[in-house]
Amino acid sequence: MRNPFGRPYVVSKKWVIWTCVIIPYGIYANVTSPDSKSAKLTDWLSTIVIVPIIFVGLPWLLMRFSRAVRGKTPQGKTYGSDGVAIDGEVLILKTGRFIRTPVRATLIHGVVEIPAGRVEVGRIQSIKAGDPRAPWIKFPILFVSLTVMPIYFYCMMQPFLLIMTLKLEPFINSKLHGPALASNEAMYSSLRSNGFTGLFVYSDALLKPTLFGLGILVAMVVFKVLTEKSALIINLFDGQRMFMPFTYSINGVSVIAQNKRIKRFTNKVKRAARATSQ
Repeated sequence: MRNPFGRPYVVSKKWVIWTCVIIPYGIYANVTSPDSKSAKLTDWLSTIVIVPIIFVGLPWLLMRFSRAVRGKTPQGKTYGSDGVAIDGEVLILKTGRFIRTPVRATLIHGVVEIPAGRVEVGRIQSIKAGDPRAPWIKFPILFVSLTVMPIYFYCMMQPFLLIMTLKLEPFINSKLHGPALASNEAMYSSLRSNGFTGLFVYSDALLKPTLFGLGILVAMVVFKVLTEKSALIINLFDGQRMFMPFTYSINGVSVIAQNKRIKRFTNKVKRAARATSQ
């Protein structure tokens, strides 16, 4: 059985740089604070101990536990089915709508392996992530998406402008002790009379455009879930194509992280292919 906590520590450049920056800064900020003049020696010693624990120890423990839960080594490598860490690049994605199952692509010793098969990097002409369907299927879906998005932003402009003008600006102004702003009625009238903002601030009822915009957003999410098809596409020099289907997450933050992992994997495959051809 593999042990995800086999090594008691992990040394990396990022952790060394972070430690060398945050510990001296944290101690200096606490020691030179106004309260430090009345602080005792024990308070300073406590600060010197607490700062490394909070800013170095706890993030390190979170990193170790998160990697162990994901089945990774302390160095971020992925364990194989035999419990041995894979010495190569690994891309783990998920496929499915509601019950999602993981799929994996690996790059080990110049060979790319996906569930569809194995191929040497020298045979790969291109590798990318995209929609594997024909253009006559993708273009109508893209057209509908590009048409609905401006309508959604148009409906949400009124809540955004009113909240920013009537609530956010007076709040910031009061915190900065600035001069008194105009009343809500005067600012609303100014928005209505302006040529640009008057196109969006068209109703006294804030609830109606907000609910309409949120309804469009829900429809866009459902439309995306039901129509989106994605796959890791590998084109070979002999004209063959290999696919590894996967599903994008609805969470925007997860999508950004997912795209970074895909980009890192495809770039390493491309570099390996260029090194083989030279």
